[in-house]
Amino acid sequence: MSLLSRVSTAEPDTAARPLPTPREAAVLKALDEPTEIDFAEQPLSGVVESLKQRHGIEIQLDEKALADAGAATDTPITRTIQGVTLRSVLRLVLDDLDLTYVVGDGFLLITSKTEAENRLTCRVYPVEDLVTLDSEFRPPLRPGQKPAEDARALIELIVSTMAPRTWGEVGGPGSIKFVRNSHALAISQTEEAHEEIAELLAALRRTRDKQIEAAKPLDPFAGRPPAPSNEPLQIKEPLPIKVYHLAQRAAPAKQAQAAAPPAQQPAGGAKAAPPAKEQNNVALAAAPPADSPSPTKLEAWAKAIAKLVPEMIEPESWEPTGEGMIRAAGETVVVRQTDEIQYRVGKLIEERSANLRRSTSPGSRSAT
Repeated sequence: MSLLSRVSTAEPDTAARPLPTPREAAVLKALDEPTEIDFAEQPLSGVVESLKQRHGIEIQLDEKALADAGAATDTPITRTIQGVTLRSVLRLVLDDLDLTYVVGDGFLLITSKTEAENRLTCRVYPVEDLVTLDSEFRPPLRPGQKPAEDARALIELIVSTMAPRTWGEVGGPGSIKFVRNSHALAISQTEEAHEEIAELLAALRRTRDKQIEAAKPLDPFAGRPPAPSNEPLQIKEPLPIKVYHLAQRAAPAKQAQAAAPPAQQPAGGAKAAPPAKEQNNVALAAAPPADSPSPTKLEAWAKAIAKLVPEMIEPESWEPTGEGMIRAAGETVVVRQTDEIQYRVGKLIEERSANLRRSTSPGSRSAT
């Protein structure tokens, strides 16, 4: 991906400055066009002429620089390349001769790598969005607080990966400085290095944008077909959630009976109706605290129930194929299901909990 495509698709505050002139833009666009070559002992000048005609741009040969590099316009080229861009073809062909190209104002110049290093250009890359430590993944800034910036990591990444042997730290001609007031990198480098830097910064921004998008909460209505215009949108009611306690942390049974009001006896000696069940917070009957299983035992039993229930009651209605959910949370079991299945779950948990209490009561042979 070329500098032109990065500039043309980037936001105005992230495009490198100065922007290419119209004639430079035409050359950069041609470098991204697909091409192919099939030459056998073709002189370099003939290869250049063929590419000029195919892509409609001016390509010149720096004969003096070629001679200094031990090449010439009649150096034979034997290459067959397909399915790549003009940029890639030039790099593959010219690298074998220790040559490269530079982009001029409306033309490409084939020259030596040594001469290209003397043709440095300075570009300014806005990088505030890449060096700001406070971002969408951190809490918002307090009133009056300025975002912190650290460009060292970005500079180290560029210098160590983009044309690493061309920077001033290792004796090369390139330089890079962070301008804090402008939140930008000022980089003096060859045209080829600038192309690589532009690609790197664009890749960093794409990766960041994907991470931010992944961190956003999912839209619960995404992907659903729209309701017909003559009918109101029907929103499915969420499944009820209930919490089943495996231990009762209430007062002893006698105290609870004393505190409770006497039950009303119906006429005719009929039995009194049982009290209504609690809606969402279901406390299961348990023995007095002295006979209750240990917290560790209850937590283990809650995990076992959370695994057992989806296997015994309507397996297809539970995650991941259904909307039902069951989780062990300490000494409780949390269930999201329909009312009918909630009833069956409650009965099963009550039976299993009763067995557990009997197994841990005094006189029992095992606490299994």
